[in-house]
Amino acid sequence: MSRNATESLKQIEPAVLLVAMVYPTLHALLYFCGLNGTAIGVRQEVYLGGKLAQLAIPAAWLLAVRPTRPTWKRPGAVEMMQAAALSIVLGGALLGLYHGWFKASRYELLVGRVLQSRMAGFGVHNFSEFLVNRSLHTVLHSLLEEFYWRWFVFGRLRHLTSVQNAVFVSSLAFTGHHVVILSCYVGPSSVLTWVFLSAVVAAGAFWAYIYHRKGSLFVPWMTHLAVNGTLAWIAYDMIAKFASTV
Repeated sequence: MSRNATESLKQIEPAVLLVAMVYPTLHALLYFCGLNGTAIGVRQEVYLGGKLAQLAIPAAWLLAVRPTRPTWKRPGAVEMMQAAALSIVLGGALLGLYHGWFKASRYELLVGRVLQSRMAGFGVHNFSEFLVNRSLHTVLHSLLEEFYWRWFVFGRLRHLTSVQNAVFVSSLAFTGHHVVILSCYVGPSSVLTWVFLSAVVAAGAFWAYIYHRKGSLFVPWMTHLAVNGTLAWIAYDMIAKFASTV
């Protein structure tokens, strides 16, 4: 691509980033809320098709403009220890909240039953299917989210504004689709939804900051993976109370 064409594409970068930040929330509204109760195959097709379309945004931008490439430098011993320590802290905090507060609250019954129904709506009916579904989400989905939100959205925003603003804006955008999903469980006005919103904003900001400092996706991905894995275990623990087949 010629230099003039590349420069022309860069001029529309703010609009591209706006679409990239809003699209995941709109997609979640469609597949998780709007299509609830429809055929399993339809929901799976909309989910997978929408995710591929989402990933096509940074992929197309990378091929067209190539501002940077994802950094996959080999982590050193210190970086691996940091990732392990942060993973233990974050996972432990989630388990502490779950066993120390959530399991004794009125939310466990509500979320557990809705979670069982929603998983069934995506074709997950037994432990094997749950294990495959959550394993893919824990490992692959966390990696793709770091590529999308930290490398692309945050990485490009910090060239258009200050690092602090890029951290804040990208973290809010990252929170959008998570809040939509939780709202479908407990309602948008629930205290739990807004507590969760604050936690996801903080996590997104933390991962963006770590990526900015380290220049690599390794630590954000490892800690993101630990969070997703812990949440998967918590989800199984809740579902198991309401479905003997899981």
